[in-house]
Amino acid sequence: MRIVLIVFSFFFFFKQKTAYEMLRSLVGSEMCIRDSGNPMFEDQLNAQLHYPGSMIHRVHKGYLVQGGDLVSSQGVDQLSVFGPTFNSPEETETSTFNERGLVGTAVSAPHLNGSQFFILTANKASHLDGTCICFGKVVQGMDVVEAVEKLQVDTLGAPYHCLLYKSDAAD
Repeated sequence: MRIVLIVFSFFFFFKQKTAYEMLRSLVGSEMCIRDSGNPMFEDQLNAQLHYPGSMIHRVHKGYLVQGGDLVSSQGVDQLSVFGPTFNSPEETETSTFNERGLVGTAVSAPHLNGSQFFILTANKASHLDGTCICFGKVVQGMDVVEAVEKLQVDTLGAPYHCLLYKSDAAD
């Protein structure tokens, strides 16, 4: 079996309740919802809060590759360690997407950040500036992202081949 790897470098300028903290938790072993205000929600969903075994669910050639729907793997659900979603207006407002390989939160509205993320494959996407959080950059494995982008997809952009990603540590 061939092992392929995409390595992100996280940007460290985020404040306390942030995309960095949430994503670091999902990649590593710190998988738990905290301070959501709903203990029942926390108990039910903590087992799902990790990326290992989740799917790349959307490929938009020449634009982005997206994953991180930990609920349905179809790109319609979000989770975060802070509850279903979280809001981080300072990070959202200052984020720019001006080069290939940037990694951002995939959102349906600026205040609905969660587990979904995308890797930008376009040279820039200025229409995303100030709408979602740019939290990192691919530093190794952009060739893997490009290979994913070439996969055959259905009409919704989902790859026909299940593509899973796994991580052993957040470091």
